[in-house]
Amino acid sequence: MVWLRRSTKPCVCAARRSWAFALACNSWPVSGLSYGERKGLGWIGGVCRQLVAGPGNPLPHTGWNEVTPTRPHPVLDALAPAKHCYFNHSFVLNPPADARAAITEHGERFAAAVAKDNLVGVQFHPEKSQAAGLALLKRFVDWTP
Repeated sequence: MVWLRRSTKPCVCAARRSWAFALACNSWPVSGLSYGERKGLGWIGGVCRQLVAGPGNPLPHTGWNEVTPTRPHPVLDALAPAKHCYFNHSFVLNPPADARAAITEHGERFAAAVAKDNLVGVQFHPEKSQAAGLALLKRFVDWTP
């Protein structure tokens, strides 16, 4: 991952914008605990870890959850005031507070979306989230950070 961190940092800085679904959890934080501890790219900080399983919240977390924005953002405003989106995952990102942009809950509250500078990442699948996902993708395409 070190070679990737060195080669992609200039690309992110020079890119007009960058988007990730679920991938943001595994590669954008400082470190990840999915399938052993791994270094991340460090683009937004935080740690990727497994959701806590329990009665009523099995893993993987698969299904529809309400996603609530925690702050305004030109792309993620498509989710305001709150929209249902489709999730299929077992790991979550604990980002720094300034990167957290939306939340949801599955046994615990976690970041459903992150945004920092020209980066936007979501934990859910917008392509499976019907009207809310289409609106989000349209806003991303139209966005000029």
